[in-house]
Amino acid sequence: MVWTEEEFGVGMPLIDSQHCNIFKLLEDLVGTMRRQGTPAELGVALDGLLEYTKYHFQAEKMILDQYKYPDAESHGIEHQIFTDKITKRINEFKQNMMKNDGDNGDFKKMDLELITFLGDWLTEHIQKRDRDYGNYCRQYPISPL
Repeated sequence: MVWTEEEFGVGMPLIDSQHCNIFKLLEDLVGTMRRQGTPAELGVALDGLLEYTKYHFQAEKMILDQYKYPDAESHGIEHQIFTDKITKRINEFKQNMMKNDGDNGDFKKMDLELITFLGDWLTEHIQKRDRDYGNYCRQYPISPL
């Protein structure tokens, strides 16, 4: 999955840049999984993706608050639900990874499920929810982003 402006752009340069970075981190994670990286390498890739995503969510919150986006609260709730869910899944993934050293089918199934979940959620969220606030914020410009 590769970020392109046509497919994932929300029309706000800072946010688009951060979304692009999230997709790069996700692609790095996929690459680490494909080459059967060590549990430590996978842990670093997962943690990096999660931490950057949390940073991005904070940036979005600040922007939505600055623009007084009317749906900011529910948008933030979606972010929190995602963060909680992905933190739990990453922790489960790491526990499974340590138990199995990535050698059995459960591990392979779990890594595919995790990547699919991340990609699907990010795609749907950006293309729908983030584009909604991008359209709103462009209608009421207050400062260049």
